[in-house]
Amino acid sequence: MGRKATWQKQLDVSRAEAILAVKLFNDPTEVRPFESFIVHMQMAYLYLMISDATNKGIEVRVPDNKTQGKFLKADGEYKTKSLGDLVRVLHPNAEPLRMNIEFFIGLRNKIEHRAPLSRDASELFPEVIAGEIQAYLVNYERLLTEVGGPEYSLARKLRFPLFVGGFTEEAKAHLASLTRALPGDLRRFMANYKRGLAEEVTSDPRYSMALDVTLSKKQRNAHLNLNFISDEANLFGGPKPTDGYLIAQYRTIQVDGVGLFKPGEATKKIAGLIPFVFNAAHFTSSWQRNGVRPLTGAENPSFTQVEFCTYSQTFRQYTYTQAYIDRVVSECQTDTGFRECTGREAKPI
Repeated sequence: MGRKATWQKQLDVSRAEAILAVKLFNDPTEVRPFESFIVHMQMAYLYLMISDATNKGIEVRVPDNKTQGKFLKADGEYKTKSLGDLVRVLHPNAEPLRMNIEFFIGLRNKIEHRAPLSRDASELFPEVIAGEIQAYLVNYERLLTEVGGPEYSLARKLRFPLFVGGFTEEAKAHLASLTRALPGDLRRFMANYKRGLAEEVTSDPRYSMALDVTLSKKQRNAHLNLNFISDEANLFGGPKPTDGYLIAQYRTIQVDGVGLFKPGEATKKIAGLIPFVFNAAHFTSSWQRNGVRPLTGAENPSFTQVEFCTYSQTFRQYTYTQAYIDRVVSECQTDTGFRECTGREAKPI
């Protein structure tokens, strides 16, 4: 096995920080588990973004505005861009993701410098923002495997957690009392932060995850098969005792075409913004590799990633959003990024 590239070593450090963060968070003997989780997860995210940027050939060092071509140093080491700056560069169109990360950046600053939590509050506060915490970890897992592949998944190390918060009316009342018991500065921070967010952001699972859980009697063999089916499917006599079904409900969204581009239009816009030859074949490869829409002839052509692509039942054609154009442009700025996005070698213009 050859030597690891720099970005892979950075990714190893990131994953180790995330595992440590979860370990400390779940350790009942840890004195301040919540603060430890925030600190180490923020480091995990920072190394993840640096690894992703390094792999894509994006500069992470802070330029010295006084000297052309040089970079700032602190204590003999190059200063790197902040986590917030790197997220904005690498994920410009993923607002719920960015807002979730920035929430924890602000929260860490609040706890460390302005409103340190008492031990009781440190142990109880995670229940108040459980949805944001879960999204914070799931977002990290998704980005980690996108950068490093499935072999980097945290699922190889972490187990499914056991919890009871939110299952009973008593638990919900307890959660409300916890919120009222938080320090005033912390409650104001949460309220002010969320007040500035759009509803489509706060309701997005990338910002905060809300889980609907049904408790049922466990089968003796302790195995449950999960099947993903359409909500229109006929279950006939119902599922077998050892089967569970996740009903996937899909919506057809009507759009007026404003802000949407046909494949040829999207291809032309992308070609004018990247330093490589980009044609219809490249565009087709990009949406296939990114999985933004079904293949031609699919049984359900409307099953698209709606933030990037929509299907018109009337005209039987796909159109693409500006967000998808921006995504492809961002990915195709370097040789490596172009190859990963299209599966083809980049040819300079």
